Amino acid sequence: MKQSLTTKMLVLIFFMAFVIKKNAQWEYNTPMPTPRGLVTSTILDNKIYVMGGTNTPFGMGLSTVEVYDPATDTWDTNVPNLPVPLLRASSGVINRKIYATGGHHENTGGGALNTVYEYDPNASGGWTLKANLLKPRFYHETEVIDDKMYVMGGRSLDIPGPVDQTVEMYDPDTDTWTFVASMHQVRGGFSSVILDE
Repeated sequence: MKQSLTTKMLVLIFFMAFVIKKNAQWEYNTPMPTPRGLVTSTILDNKIYVMGGTNTPFGMGLSTVEVYDPATDTWDTNVPNLPVPLLRASSGVINRKIYATGGHHENTGGGALNTVYEYDPNASGGWTLKANLLKPRFYHETEVIDDKMYVMGGRSLDIPGPVDQTVEMYDPDTDTWTFVASMHQVRGGFSSVILDE
């Protein structure tokens, strides 16, 4: 019998999904339908939404959205795609809605995006454009605390472009972004988690 999502850590790797269980053994799960990297992913209703990315080293971004259900080890591809191709974006969930932030369209350089898209799986439509980030970003991180979304760090241009340390907060009630205290150091291409709020 499969363990619940809370007792596993899911790692999505280019062509396949692996699960590490409490006893530290890896288990091969159903591969993603669309092989890709530089994706963003988030969890809603115990399902993993994998969005965007690219399937070639220096290619265009993808708008593909696929949803993995660990309870059934299946992928759902009947989900509205992002309105535009995005790679190196970041995402979070507020009030059962998914937000995809920033990123850019192709993996050959160029600038970051400041766009934000919202997806409500309980609504009949697709993705909705929301207020823009205050700064364009990719390789940034997104976390949600107390129904506010925090977007941190990242880059606005590929190497040798600068790395950022600013943090901005999104309030979904007013659809507005505000700068809050910056990180102590610049960071891009990093990971973050929330612990005890």
